[in-house]
Amino acid sequence: MPDEEAPDGAQEKPPGNPFVNPIIHAPENQQPAHKQNDGAPPNNQDEATKLQQDIRTGEKWLIGIQCTTLVFTAIVAWIYYGQLTQMRIATEASAKAANAASEAVDTSMLNMDRQMQQVVNQTASQARFGERCPRCRAVRCTFR
Repeated sequence: MPDEEAPDGAQEKPPGNPFVNPIIHAPENQQPAHKQNDGAPPNNQDEATKLQQDIRTGEKWLIGIQCTTLVFTAIVAWIYYGQLTQMRIATEASAKAANAASEAVDTSMLNMDRQMQQVVNQTASQARFGERCPRCRAVRCTFR
């Protein structure tokens, strides 16, 4: 309240407009941030140089990693090409083997047909020679 006094150490409100901020002065032993120290380069420039060196080092590492990746990719592509060549050779060989097997089956079927025809002819011949001759009634007749 307005009649009361402020406690010790507390300051009263300054007279005037309450929306205006008072100017705060830096202590006398502290230098402003924009002043340089005795001709030494500013700390920001040292940090910028260090940051620039770090970026260059990082870029060199990235280039090295990318070159290594390129070399390994080329090696993998060469291996894949060799595998593809071997697969083509194997495919041609298996196609030749399949054709040879097909021809063997065809030949075997023809041989079996011939053999069966021979068995039929032989059986018919044996049956014919096993009959008795109607003229002489002999089993083995030469007049037939």
